[in-house]
Amino acid sequence: MERRLARGHVESDADARRDPRTGPGPGGDRAVIASTTVPLPSLAELLGPALPRVLADCRPHTGVPLVTKRVSGGNVAHVFSVRGPADRVIIKIRREHFARIPSLRADPALIGDERRLLELYHAAAPGVFPRVLAFHDDTRAMVLSDVFPDGRTYHQHLIERSATAAEVARLGRTLRRVHQATRDARAPQRQNLDSRFPAYQRDFALRSLGHPVLDAACAEMAGRSERQLVLGDLAPKNISITDAQIGLCDLDNAHHGWPLYDLGYFAGHLLIHHLTRPHELPALVTALLMGYQGKRTLRRQDAVLAATVAAGVVLYRLGDGIVPYSLGQPAALADRYRGRTRTLLDHGTLTLQDLVRAAQPGTVPA
Repeated sequence: MERRLARGHVESDADARRDPRTGPGPGGDRAVIASTTVPLPSLAELLGPALPRVLADCRPHTGVPLVTKRVSGGNVAHVFSVRGPADRVIIKIRREHFARIPSLRADPALIGDERRLLELYHAAAPGVFPRVLAFHDDTRAMVLSDVFPDGRTYHQHLIERSATAAEVARLGRTLRRVHQATRDARAPQRQNLDSRFPAYQRDFALRSLGHPVLDAACAEMAGRSERQLVLGDLAPKNISITDAQIGLCDLDNAHHGWPLYDLGYFAGHLLIHHLTRPHELPALVTALLMGYQGKRTLRRQDAVLAATVAAGVVLYRLGDGIVPYSLGQPAALADRYRGRTRTLLDHGTLTLQDLVRAAQPGTVPA
């Protein structure tokens, strides 16, 4: 069944209500990662009478909007692609509850902060970050250019295949370029936060685990002098890597912090996506570090702290927390690696190489 939203525009109920566990839909749209039993509202249901106005902002870029599909790079916002004969754009909408975790509340006005961050990042790295094409404060919605040319996230690709050393080296170089371009930038923040909503904890992924080593790492990062704007959620679900370009999206968690947090955060995801192919990890992790640092090696203290972030990401993603993360691999394998990673953390100092060795079959942390 199809629902006609506007003249020349249709939306399929199957697209709007697609079970998010099924992954990519027709046409290679981005995979939905989180699972939920709550039916997701359509674009028309979210925007109501504002729908024609928002679609009109798409038209200069897409031509006549023909098809919308719900897509996702995360759990917080409602995200749709809008296709026309000329191109495809993205509509992002925030409401008072997380789109895929309705038990969690968040201030929808935060989309204004993300808008300003996107404008800052797009100016610093054009083509890597979406351009804000239109913004509607009254509906908490914005129209963005699409920087995922194949319509797929890197998460989707990693479910189907391994990363390549060339890909992660390119990502490392791109991350370094973004950090350099935004070194002196300040994160734009609203002055008057809405007290009805919980404060947003940027380091929730690490602090929520209650591990003293991770808590100490958060405190150390907060006290570092080399602080700047960081992305905060460099997960494969927010990354596109094609032969032509690298695209990054979702700045909900961008903040002023320690830049190597982003490197460790992605490294943690790289590790857990290759637990069924652990022999590939040494080359992949080396390529990531070389891409970011070149021939320079990280200082010992920095390497340990980045590895601690990666370990925290491993525990967070492989745990049974409120934010689900699909990997498509045996649970026993994930549980074993999670246990080994916790053992490494319990012993204190660790490196990325320790985490790589812990992923190998038959090995245990020293």
